[in-house]
Amino acid sequence: MSVPAAYAQSGSFDAAAAVETFLTDASSYGAESASVGGVTSSGDVVTASDVTWTWASTVGEENEEVTVNVTFTAPSVEIEGLMETADGYGAARIAIPEMALNIETTGTEEAFKYDVTATDYEIVNGSWQAFPTIADDESAPVSRFAPLVDWAVHQSYDSSSISKLTGNIIVAGDVQELSYGPVTVGPVRDGVHESFEYGPIESTQTTEIPNEDGTSTSVDIAINYGASRGKDLDIRPFAAFLTGTGATDGPQPMIGLIELDSMSMSGGDMFNLSIGKNTIENITVDPSHGPLLEKLDSFVLALEADEEPDPQAMATLMMDVYGAFGIGKYGMDDITISTPEGTAGLESVTIEDLSAAGLGLLSVNGFSMDATEGTGSLGTFELADLVFPEREAFVNMMLSNMMGMPSDLQTTLGAMPYLGRITVKDLDITTPSGEVKLGLFENKLEDYVPPIPTNISIELKGLELPAALLPDPQSQMMARAMQLDPVKADGTIKLRWDEDTQRVELDKDIDVDGVGRIQADATLSGIPKLIFENPSRANEAVATAAVNSLSATFTDEGVTRFILGMISEQAGVPAEQIVEGIAQQASMQVAMVTGDEQLSSEVSDTLSTFLNDPETLSFTASPAAPVAVAQIIGAAMTAPQALPGLLNLSLSANQ
Repeated sequence: MSVPAAYAQSGSFDAAAAVETFLTDASSYGAESASVGGVTSSGDVVTASDVTWTWASTVGEENEEVTVNVTFTAPSVEIEGLMETADGYGAARIAIPEMALNIETTGTEEAFKYDVTATDYEIVNGSWQAFPTIADDESAPVSRFAPLVDWAVHQSYDSSSISKLTGNIIVAGDVQELSYGPVTVGPVRDGVHESFEYGPIESTQTTEIPNEDGTSTSVDIAINYGASRGKDLDIRPFAAFLTGTGATDGPQPMIGLIELDSMSMSGGDMFNLSIGKNTIENITVDPSHGPLLEKLDSFVLALEADEEPDPQAMATLMMDVYGAFGIGKYGMDDITISTPEGTAGLESVTIEDLSAAGLGLLSVNGFSMDATEGTGSLGTFELADLVFPEREAFVNMMLSNMMGMPSDLQTTLGAMPYLGRITVKDLDITTPSGEVKLGLFENKLEDYVPPIPTNISIELKGLELPAALLPDPQSQMMARAMQLDPVKADGTIKLRWDEDTQRVELDKDIDVDGVGRIQADATLSGIPKLIFENPSRANEAVATAAVNSLSATFTDEGVTRFILGMISEQAGVPAEQIVEGIAQQASMQVAMVTGDEQLSSEVSDTLSTFLNDPETLSFTASPAAPVAVAQIIGAAMTAPQALPGLLNLSLSANQ
């Protein structure tokens, strides 16, 4: 409604003329044709009958052309109180009792058809700017519609509603029918929607599922959504992302909250899925990643010319879209699925702070499964503080791989995400080999010097593993012989590097029930930052690294006596003789390598004490001052007898 015919000869605004001109001016909105059966007025109400608009677009070359035809129809359009305003136009009420949209394709191998009908569409106290002219620009097949997007931003109204929307989609013979409503939106002021609400949605589809014998089975799929609602929807930053108009840098709030009461899906006897409440909060968009419509032009032009889109441009576009959006929080509760093979359920799934920069938290809670192949449950699975790679690094690696040029180590590591924490709690799975249990597994990776974490911890509690799942037959046999089925284990490992002191410290504590416990710690110094910044230069640390201290203690819980007994039985000699032989052989080896009789005697006595009464066996290296790794390597190669004194080695048993 922005053409001269909107005015009568007297200069006053002619509402009926404005409506008729707008509805029949196809060029204003890029249509192929636009027509009305007639326009009448009664008081301040203008009524247009039999409104029809059509669009058509063809891509591809001769004999391979695909045409998309779009038709909009409305038997009646009523506009009450249409007026000209300082910024455009306004109306007290716009009502369309019924309107339909039809989309069909021709020239495709598989037919596509989309029909949707809306009833009782109404806008109350609406205002809008003059409708923009859509340029007939073949070089901008998508972005020429940008003025229409900008125009939509500046609409305002007290309320907008539809009582019912029904439709069907036909793709390759599969028919999907949908129905939902009512829908209410508003108030809306210049692109800011205070609230909106959708009634339940029902959708049915008939499709063919292929069988193993080459036949197919017809399956009716039903999808139902409960009522949904939302608030604080601001389409301005999204419009800026599409068109570039008014675009600013950084994430902008787009949706405050959306709630969906429930969702269910069924496929006859094949499956049933139900989901409780869904919520999504604080969706953002960064308009500076656009303008998307302009970037899509080149792809549509390539398709029209039957050409392949540029791979690099396609990768860049994908990253632009991916990088534009962010989600503050998404939650989904009470998920269950059942099939003829069994059932599974989840209490909740939560995602927090998801964007191109990373993922704050992925939390899966309360999983349970009861199927023919086994049963199981999981209390919690979490991924936290996941940092995604910089866009340029990821794109460079992806393009290199696409061109068959594998990236070097530094490029590959730079394109990988950084994980902050992974947690698994209360796992219990029944398998054909037995029951697997895990109280806690937690791996933390912190204080990154990209791309390497410098503070790593692993905690394991309450692991129970059937002997049949151990990695080799000998371990399985030994566990069963020791009556350690299931095998139970706990442990912690901590590794950290301090930038100020350039020290690396390791603490390790692993306990296998009925076998033994090993506790170890080590401190190295002279570890430069550069080996974390560029792992390919790790060998350079040999020149500066030094050993400050090493220690390890093994606490026996049964394995030593078992092995000695097994050897004694197989050899047919008393265990005491086996112990004496091991101690003597170790003493000889130490004396041969080091030439240190005192040390060889210490080793022999320590082993004898431990093997005769297995309690604890300890080893320490505590030099008076840090010993350079290069010096240790040199001594090992040229004078191994110097190592015990160099490192101040000591052994002890049962202390």
